[in-house]
Amino acid sequence: MLANSNQSDIYQTTNQSQLANSNQSEIRQATQNQLFTLKKWCLSKRKTLRQAGEWAVVTGASSGIGEAYAEELAKEGLNIMLISNDEEQLSTVANRIENTYNVQTRIVVADFTKVISILNESVNHNNLKSLSLT
Repeated sequence: MLANSNQSDIYQTTNQSQLANSNQSEIRQATQNQLFTLKKWCLSKRKTLRQAGEWAVVTGASSGIGEAYAEELAKEGLNIMLISNDEEQLSTVANRIENTYNVQTRIVVADFTKVISILNESVNHNNLKSLSLT
């Protein structure tokens, strides 16, 4: 009976491990698919990108999809304004992009959750129905 219990535990542990590896693989594949789609879109819009201007603004640029997006745009020769709330990581990404793609970068350290909070406070405090930033 003990042998069957151990075999069952080993089987269950093996299945959990395989499931965890499968989930990681699926997440990795989904991320790769998103980046491929982003790259495909950027390449299809190559002429349009340059007509829009020399600079692109990317939020969430210190990591993840924002960082990958900034890199794809830099590959196309656009200068990049990187925005995020992590100054150290932004500087690292900016330096890497400048050195790798020979483009200019600027960083803006901002936490947009705080900006929204400040704007809401201003609207509520002054009993405004709307606020225009233009």
